[in-house]
Amino acid sequence: MDDAAKGKWRSAGDSFHDATTAVPSSASAWLCLGIIPERDGDPIAAKKSYREAIKAEGQFVLPYAYAAAPEVARGDWQEAFNDSNKVVQFDLQSFPGAWLSSAWASLNLHQMDLAEKSAREGIKLDAEHRFPELAYVLGLVLLDKRDAAGAKEHFKQYLSLDPQGPGAAAAQAEIEKP
Repeated sequence: MDDAAKGKWRSAGDSFHDATTAVPSSASAWLCLGIIPERDGDPIAAKKSYREAIKAEGQFVLPYAYAAAPEVARGDWQEAFNDSNKVVQFDLQSFPGAWLSSAWASLNLHQMDLAEKSAREGIKLDAEHRFPELAYVLGLVLLDKRDAAGAKEHFKQYLSLDPQGPGAAAAQAEIEKP
C-alpha cells in the first residue's frame, strides 16, 4: 500500500501479487491487485482480480463496486447490472456510483422502471454531485417513457453539473427540441 500511495505502481503490483500467492483468500489484496491494471488500462486483468476478490469474500462490497463501472464502459450490461445491484443490496446508501452503473445497465437492458429507480436513488444520494450522469440517464429514461418535460429538466440539470460531459451535446440537442 505504501508503494501505491507513492505512485510506485509496478512495485505495488508485485507486492499484491505476492500477497495473493501467499494468501489466495485475501480479498483486499485481490481488490488492490485489480485497481492497478484498471488504472493502466487493462480491464481484463482488473476484472480477473475483482472476480478473485469476490470469490475470496462474497460479502465484500468493494470488488463489486470496482467491477461495475468498467463493465458499463465496456457495455457488459448484464454483468454491470448484477455487480451494481449486489453493491446496493449490501449497502443502499454509500455508493451513488453503483446506482449510476445500475441505471446505465438497466437502461441498456430495456428495464426502464429499474433504470428510473436507480437514477433517482443515485441522485438522492449524490449530495456532492460527483455523478452528474445520473441526471443524464434519468433524462434518457424519461424520454423513453415519453415524458419530454421531465427529460428536459434532467438534461438541464446534467448540463449545469457537467457542461462538457460525454452526453452534453446530446442533452443540449434534446433541450432544444420543440
